[in-house]
Amino acid sequence: MNREETLALYAQGRDAWNAWAQKMLDERAAMEKAGTWAVAIENTVTAAWMAAAKADFSTNEAPHTFDGDVDFSNWIFPGGAGFGEATFAGDAWFYEATFTRDARFY
Repeated sequence: MNREETLALYAQGRDAWNAWAQKMLDERAAMEKAGTWAVAIENTVTAAWMAAAKADFSTNEAPHTFDGDVDFSNWIFPGGAGFGEATFAGDAWFYEATFTRDARFY
């Protein structure tokens, strides 16, 4: 997802987010079972899934500020999670959050 899509889904809360995340993980499991999952540049099926499952909260070009405290406890991140250049104005909790791919904080 791009930044705007990520923030829109984030605004819906943990339940909506985790429902989407579980759908993405189910899709990945189906691809693995079918033998179409492969992390390789030429695999467009996996590349498309990775792009759809990626959460870009903040980028160098479009930094995001999380106002107040942020609680990502028990959130599921099925793909990469980008928090680069994000500002956390309060505390940020990630207790028992699940990251299945890379998470970037810089």
